[in-house]
Amino acid sequence: MNSTSFCRTVTIWLFWGLVLTVAPIPGVSFAQENGESLSSGSALALGPGRSGPRRNRHGEPHGEAGPTGSPGQIDDLFLPHPLPGTTASTTTLYLGEERVWVHVHESPTPGLTFVNIHDDENTALEAAKLYIRDHGGRLVELRHGRGRTVVIRRNGVLDRFDPNRMFTENGLRHSLYLFGTLSDENYAPIADFARKVAGFISIEKGKAIISVHNNTPGKLTIHDFKPGQWYGRDSREVFINPAEDPDNFFFTNSPVLFRALKTLRYNVVLMVPDPPDRGTLGNYVNNAGGIYVLVEAEHGHLSSQVRMLENLGRLLGGDSPAGN
Repeated sequence: MNSTSFCRTVTIWLFWGLVLTVAPIPGVSFAQENGESLSSGSALALGPGRSGPRRNRHGEPHGEAGPTGSPGQIDDLFLPHPLPGTTASTTTLYLGEERVWVHVHESPTPGLTFVNIHDDENTALEAAKLYIRDHGGRLVELRHGRGRTVVIRRNGVLDRFDPNRMFTENGLRHSLYLFGTLSDENYAPIADFARKVAGFISIEKGKAIISVHNNTPGKLTIHDFKPGQWYGRDSREVFINPAEDPDNFFFTNSPVLFRALKTLRYNVVLMVPDPPDRGTLGNYVNNAGGIYVLVEAEHGHLSSQVRMLENLGRLLGGDSPAGN
């Protein structure tokens, strides 16, 4: 391919990527209208056909390690591997023919609840496992081998969705639309799956839920939460420490935590009281009256993310945190 053809191809991909991102959906808005969550048991009536800009292909996606064992069995690749001093229980959930394992890691010592919602964010997973080993608490991990997205599979057809967009009706509908998989037959089992995952997390009023995530350089940074940027409407206040890696930051709905993390010179975002309804775990926890904290760090920055969790734990537990 010559340079002219390559540039034309890139331009086409960028154009369609923008269209898929910003195309409006009839009946779906990012604005939170009624705060209704999946726990209400509300149903969708979408009609018999699918809607959305594109459709997934048949067969296994290239380069992924999906489950291959018999139903009811767990492949060695997807075992929970708890650290010494902790235990892990496993529950198998089904999305059509696809299996997703929910591992709950626990320490004998009570403590904070962590969630690892994206299966390819392994630095975050290890950081949370190290934290509960050393300080107590529990960790809910989703495992399926499909990377960031989860698959629902029927008769060999794989349809995708982002598990961090499934916790409200509006968010789930939008996620399915963007993947070209919005239909009644997809919505109902995924909504049920989301309710079950939320049950494992055990979200309560006043309870802190810490969602651990990883990113790659330039893909998501603290700067994306500034006014006028991609997540600017989610942000009430943003503190940026120029000396810190912009990939490493906190996002919380607690003004008290925001001020404390700012004092420690961490990059931190304070969520608006009524954020756009994207279907995230943050939306769900905020709607339930809980304390939500997202801890984002670059892939491979294990020591940095462990330190972030330890200082957060000290703040939530009342101990004096170490300086950043």
